Amino acid sequence: MSGWAEHRASGAPRSAEIPEPAFTLEVARRMVPLVQRIIHDLLVAQKRVVSLRHEKRRLEQRRHLLAWPDRRRRYCLEEELAEQLDNLHDALAELEVLGLVLFDRRTGRVGFPTHLHKRRGFFVWQPGDETVRYWRYAGDRALRTIPSNWLTPKVLEAVRQA
Repeated sequence: MSGWAEHRASGAPRSAEIPEPAFTLEVARRMVPLVQRIIHDLLVAQKRVVSLRHEKRRLEQRRHLLAWPDRRRRYCLEEELAEQLDNLHDALAELEVLGLVLFDRRTGRVGFPTHLHKRRGFFVWQPGDETVRYWRYAGDRALRTIPSNWLTPKVLEAVRQA
């Protein structure tokens, strides 16, 4: 057999796998304006998709009784829905390219992967916050407020290494 997989140690990562980024608090905070725009676009597209689907369902139920303006609207809905689904997909793809994790599509809560106390964790931003104010460990839903002493780079680096 000539496949490369046979010569890989069991459990070893594939060469094509990309290591997960480990954001610093400073970098995460600098990224907030970009993330705000992406999440705004995502939430707007989601809301619009729900609205369009509701309207489409309503028109579909009455399709045999529709006057021409409503029939035309029914046909246009497909294009609008496809456009909004593309917008939604684009926003999700942008987050993925940046290495971010969307914790909650409904609220737009985002995680910046990092390492805290030698454990995988996240700095967390959510819409309405001007900056990253929370953190949590991977697998733990509890949000913790970032302590003020973490704002000193040396202290935060010690937390990440400890």
